[in-house]
Amino acid sequence: MPGFLVPYSIIPIEPIFEAANKYITESETNQQSAAFTMCCENPLSFRLHFSRIKELLPEWIALLVQMFIDLGGKIMEGNIKNIEFYEQPLQAEWKRFMHLIMDYFSQHQKLPNLEIIKRDFYYQYIHAVLSINRMGLGP
Repeated sequence: MPGFLVPYSIIPIEPIFEAANKYITESETNQQSAAFTMCCENPLSFRLHFSRIKELLPEWIALLVQMFIDLGGKIMEGNIKNIEFYEQPLQAEWKRFMHLIMDYFSQHQKLPNLEIIKRDFYYQYIHAVLSINRMGLGP
């Protein structure tokens, strides 16, 4: 039975985000190889998570922007004439999401009295925050 159907199963978050990143940013990556990156044999597992990512990505970006601003960060206004956004909206949104993650943790590390979160745990931390806000990858 696939891991996401097993009650209380633990699916590592990093491979899911890495598979999505490869699929979105590398044109030669197909759903089967993305599924292998996710440690799954069946592309159906990848499709399930990828459909959730596509659906939730705008909400994730909005939440990360708010979290970044709450830490005292400043967001540069995007250019409305951004050709990349109009030609490849998913790639542009994903790129912005990935930059926001790095910007958030960069700002987070500057603040005193906050624990430093190692880069290896960025996806886990972000997914925990998303899950708390009912925007996680789970059912």
